[in-house]
Amino acid sequence: MGYLLFLGLGAWLLYAAWRGVVPAGRAVWGKNEAGQKMRPGQRILFGAGGILILGVGILMFRFRYQESFYATLSDADKADAITRGWIPGDILPSHSHNIHEVHYPSSPSTEWCGFEFPPADSEILRRSLKVIDVLPISVRFVPIPGGRWWPSVLTGNLGVEKIHQAGLELYVVEKPETSVTTEILLFAVDWTKGRAFFYRTRESASAPSSAR
Repeated sequence: MGYLLFLGLGAWLLYAAWRGVVPAGRAVWGKNEAGQKMRPGQRILFGAGGILILGVGILMFRFRYQESFYATLSDADKADAITRGWIPGDILPSHSHNIHEVHYPSSPSTEWCGFEFPPADSEILRRSLKVIDVLPISVRFVPIPGGRWWPSVLTGNLGVEKIHQAGLELYVVEKPETSVTTEILLFAVDWTKGRAFFYRTRESASAPSSAR
């Protein structure tokens, strides 16, 4: 979360420059000028520093994730997204489109994906999913992926009732990853509108399953 520190500090410096008042921080500035009006040179220094630090924070946030968009499943295949495992071609309907995908480059098993599909072309997706009564522990909290296309109801501590009220049904797909870990894909699907989202993570193979 280092980018949050840079974003916060950058915004704080810019706000101080905009107000033109020296912020509190005697230990930082060397003498007690807190609350005094800034000199012209101080205001420029605070503004330039704020812009620089804010820019670093934005870059850190941007490269924290890798985001891709594919107009169709065929485009995802041509880009090797299926081969690399980012897009589960054996689960998504063949006519899936408007596919958004975000993942951590440093963690291949942490991923967010959203896509649309014709409701009449949902058989393969329905066959692959397992209904759940209780959310698996590993997907009860979903981090924010950074894409505006990801529903806010699917971030943070998940509320099953709120998700249902948003028109989404919850499912899981479990795939053995190693001898001790299992990939968990939490799917939220709106069958009527033909849209779906999934969050991929991993859990210990010994963890209890919540699927039925």
